[in-house]
Amino acid sequence: FRRIDPSDATIYLMEAGPRVLEAYPEDLSAKAEASLKRLGVTTMMNCRVTHVDADRVVYAQEGQSHEIA
Repeated sequence: FRRIDPSDATIYLMEAGPRVLEAYPEDLSAKAEASLKRLGVTTMMNCRVTHVDADRVVYAQEGQSHEIA
């Protein structure tokens, strides 16, 4: 990962549940999500990764399949 320029990367957090750190109290979960967003992380809730390969990530959200290439 030393060769990756963070400014060229897009980071996604795909969470199958309704919020980040679902096991934590809601206020801490909200703070964690806000911190991630400030860092430039795209958070995606109720999103389940179904396939990963060298070129793409396929995920299901709201009953539909999507992909990020």
